[in-house]
Amino acid sequence: MDRCEIFFTGKFEKDFEKLSKQDKAAVLEKIEILKNNPRYQTIKVKGKENLYRTRVNDSIRLLWKFRNSQIIVILRVGHHDIEKQRRLESL
Repeated sequence: MDRCEIFFTGKFEKDFEKLSKQDKAAVLEKIEILKNNPRYQTIKVKGKENLYRTRVNDSIRLLWKFRNSQIIVILRVGHHDIEKQRRLESL
């Protein structure tokens, strides 16, 4: 797979601003890895088509989807139970 383009939703940007400086750095580092290898530390979210969760660190996860084979849209970022806390129907 070639290098992917990354886009962010407004919800991701709001979530990101709430993170600590250290967590922000870890998220940005993981996003760089996702550009080259979207499957690295990634799990498909059960019951949701085209929705994935990627581990950033022990407590932070990214929720994202493919727009197509070359584009990833990062939807949300937050603590490890993010998909339980957020209403995924709208993602």
